[in-house]
Formats: sequence, C-alpha cells, structure tokens
Amino acid sequence: MSTPPTPAPPQDVLAELKNAGYEPAGPFPGASRPWNVRCLDPACGAPRRVVLSPIRAGKRRCRHRARPPRPPVTHDQAVKELKAAGFRHLEPYPGNVTVLWHIVCARPGCPGGERNIPLTEIRRGTRCAHRPKPRPRVTPQAAAEEMRRAGLEPCDPYPGTVTAAWRSRCTQPGCRRRRLTSLAAVRHGVRCGHQHPDQWTA
Repeated sequence: MSTPPTPAPPQDVLAELKNAGYEPAGPFPGASRPWNVRCLDPACGAPRRVVLSPIRAGKRRCRHRARPPRPPVTHDQAVKELKAAGFRHLEPYPGNVTVLWHIVCARPGCPGGERNIPLTEIRRGTRCAHRPKPRPRVTPQAAAEEMRRAGLEPCDPYPGTVTAAWRSRCTQPGCRRRRLTSLAAVRHGVRCGHQHPDQWTA
C-alpha cells in the first residue's frame, strides 16, 4: 500500500520560514511538529529542526554555529598586538587568546608592569597604568635628618610612616616653636612660622 504524498506547505508558511532565515529540508509536518529546515545564510547552511509556532514568535533564529572558525593567531601576530598595546612578552605566546600570558609593560622603569593576562584582555583595552616607582622605606635616622634639614628637631622617635603626625621643635634661635606635623608635610614644604612658641601646632 503506497503512502499518500505529503502536502506541500502553504505559501504563507514558506514566506514565514524564509523571513526567519530558513528553507525547507524535509516535508512540512504541520505547525506544531518539528520541521527539518536549513539556514539560508551562505556561510552557514546548518540543518535545524524547528517548530513553526516559535518561529512566528520571533524565536529560534539560527546562530550560524556552522560558520567556519577563525584562523588561529600566530605567535608573531600576538606579539605584534602586544607591542601595539605597550607590552612585551616574557614567555612565548601560549597559542590561545584566552590563556594567561606572562607579559610586562614595555615602558622603562615601570614597577607595576609585569602581569599574567590573556590576549583577549589586551584586545578589550587593558593597558598599564604606569604606577610611580615607590620610594624606599625611610629609616628613623634618615627621617630625623630630613626633619633637621627643614629646621625641626624631633621630640619623639620616628612614628614609622611619613604620613603620621610627629612632634618636633623649631631649631630657629629665638623661636623653639613646637610642631605636630608629618614628614610627608615637611616634604611638601611645611615649615615653622616662628610664632606661638608654647603651643603644639600642625
């Protein structure tokens, strides 16, 4: 007994399918059953199984998963991108743009330039902030000497940081004003005004 021929889909159904980016790849099973179709994108052509009702709702569009993959990035290409972003490599390119790569800022003297980031982060705009080179830790002797050069004699031991308040006294003859200031403030030019010798002033 022969199977009756499957009726062709109505023209309006074919138009809906085409507007969604597909063409028939099998008989039309009805609006509520999966239909074998093919993506119309010349670079894709992926086979899909879709139901007409989600197509009508604007869903189930092809994501072109069959599109040919991008060619891999070579070591020379990756190094060229790295150089354009202001970095140089400390190890060979790992072969994948998403794998961590040991690189360093190409700016001479930049102390915070070494890092491990993938090439994808470079492509998103990651750049070195060029942090200033930190000053060496100040010894108590060196801190006291800085204060004395500014005309202030420390009254207490060095507090340990340049930003902490430090009691001192002006060494100017006839003043001896007492001060409560930090070494950082002294470095920024704070000096004694030679007045009010009996008050602690900042």
